[in-house]
Amino acid sequence: MMNCSGGQMPWGAWVTCEETVNGPDVGPDFTGASNVPLQKRHGYVFEVPAGGLADARPLRKAGRFAHEAVSYDPADGVLYLT
Repeated sequence: MMNCSGGQMPWGAWVTCEETVNGPDVGPDFTGASNVPLQKRHGYVFEVPAGGLADARPLRKAGRFAHEAVSYDPADGVLYLT
């Protein structure tokens, strides 16, 4: 929901970022629209493989917040999220 930038991973995938934290567990969004009708929580990042279909499961260990972009540090194996 409202994906933003993301970042390319060295293993050939793209990590896409949701730039809003919407869901049935939060109040109205920045436009004033109700989140009550939503059935899933948003505000996660997802890995999209370059050569196949994604399973659409959020990478919950990356946290739930308004993400903008991501960069991977191969030396430390760390994702930097903005």
